[in-house]
Amino acid sequence: MIFTDLDQTIWYARRLLAWSRSDVAIITVADSEIQERAFGGDPEGACMVDPGTGHPPWLCVPVGRLGEWARTEDQARGQ
Repeated sequence: MIFTDLDQTIWYARRLLAWSRSDVAIITVADSEIQERAFGGDPEGACMVDPGTGHPPWLCVPVGRLGEWARTEDQARGQ
């Protein structure tokens, strides 16, 4: 899962921990690192972005378009 906001990440992780009692790690990386490490460089690898934060459930964005998606979200929020 990819989160664009650290506070939302922490909220979601706490909720997940309380519900499933699973271990959760929060790791900060650049989209290029995700593309290279998780998808072997494939820009079409699907990432689940901001689950449970007001977006349609399980919104998938190609890893090669994460930066563009995040800029669009920032513009929509007026940041």
